Amino acid sequence: MKKIKIYIVTYKNDKCLNVNLRSLFSSDLMCHDYEINVINNHSEINIDPSFEGVKLLNNDLRPDFSTGHLSRNWNQALVNGFQDLNNPDSQIVVCCQNDNYFLSNWVSELLKLHENYSFVQIGDGDNFMSHTVDSVKKIGLWDERFCGLGFQEGDYFLRAVLYNGKNSTINDYAHKRFWNRCENNILDMSYTRNEDNAKITKSNDNGRRYHAISGRIFRTKWPSYRSK
Repeated sequence: MKKIKIYIVTYKNDKCLNVNLRSLFSSDLMCHDYEINVINNHSEINIDPSFEGVKLLNNDLRPDFSTGHLSRNWNQALVNGFQDLNNPDSQIVVCCQNDNYFLSNWVSELLKLHENYSFVQIGDGDNFMSHTVDSVKKIGLWDERFCGLGFQEGDYFLRAVLYNGKNSTINDYAHKRFWNRCENNILDMSYTRNEDNAKITKSNDNGRRYHAISGRIFRTKWPSYRSK
């Protein structure tokens, strides 16, 4: 049985986070060796106490006005999740955002995908990604020069194609980035795109002020690629 570690990034959005956790605890994840971690980026958080065993990882030195540094969060998840790429603490590390709703049999479907792919991305941008050790060895860690909520995923997906080619599947609906496209049997995208959830996320999105900076970094790094 594979050990699966899940890392959910959240910022002052308890409603979405608790729905996310409820979907996990109602899914076939419960039939596997798992660990659920919440990377919390705000001083205020309220996790339903019925979700026993969830590990809360508070970024205590991060100020509340700093709403997003996702490349750093994803690196935190990969380092904490695998710990040692030559002697990993888990076989699969899932990185996701708080506004996801998981389908009941998502783990079974994910394991099927991992029979062919070491890196699996599904959803809008970096909403859901699943890594094996082999994918990290080939793609590497996230580039933390992308200091906000955008462009870091475009950079990572391009590297996944370049360095992990046939072993990556990318299904980024929001930005129309596709590579070895597969069917989505992981997430209920209608929840992610729910208007109320979008309003909550947007209200917390002061990090957009850094979007232009990350855009310039992206264009400098990938001058021949037209980003959206």
